[in-house]
Amino acid sequence: MQQCRHVANTHASDDRREGMAGAAAERDFTRHQVVVFDWDGTIADSVAQVVQAIRKSAESLGLTPPEADAIRPLVGLGMSEILQRIVPDFPAVRHAEFLDAYRRHYFGCRQRTDIPFEGIEALLQALAAAGRRLAVATGKSCAGLERALQSTGLGRFIEATRCAEEGVSKPDPWMLRSLADELDVPPAQMVMVGDSIFDIDMAEAFGCDSIGVYYDTGSPALLQRSRPTALAGSVPELAALLGVHHPDVH
Repeated sequence: MQQCRHVANTHASDDRREGMAGAAAERDFTRHQVVVFDWDGTIADSVAQVVQAIRKSAESLGLTPPEADAIRPLVGLGMSEILQRIVPDFPAVRHAEFLDAYRRHYFGCRQRTDIPFEGIEALLQALAAAGRRLAVATGKSCAGLERALQSTGLGRFIEATRCAEEGVSKPDPWMLRSLADELDVPPAQMVMVGDSIFDIDMAEAFGCDSIGVYYDTGSPALLQRSRPTALAGSVPELAALLGVHHPDVH
């Protein structure tokens, strides 16, 4: 009986994915004037570094490091929201102390941080050349995002940004609403691109379309639960959905 239930669930998952693929085929994403990207796990291949820095920070403060699998799905939230979930007994008045430790471990690692996924720069360049307006909505700190935009050189494509510390973290729609106000566009003219359920849930709460990307995780299973408008398993697939030419699309 257990095996039958497993097979039924697999078929249901396949049906949901096929349904989303059909909806995506009917949806014209080229009509979206503004494309809003998440950063970690969407633009930058940095989730593993974020997870490692959080675990090291916890250890340095005398806490038991949370398991990586417990942290990874939360990347994209603001740091306070992450801490409330992984170390709920850690006092809120010490969150700033944890954040300082996190910055030391993240930026102090020997590896280069915030490396864009292969093909992302070409995608952003193609979107900008097509007249699309680009923005970032992220759980990173403002200082961290500014440093990332400068170090990667991608800041030249980004017109506006919002960070959780400026207002309210995902999945609350505040970041998208604030970006829409600044860029003077309605929800129907925006699409949110992200790798976490918080990105998709934020878009739904705001009332705009969303594209869930899973080229970092390799599986759309978690994203499917939030029912994004479409899914992309690679940067070329994302480019095709957004209606721009990408060098890797033949």
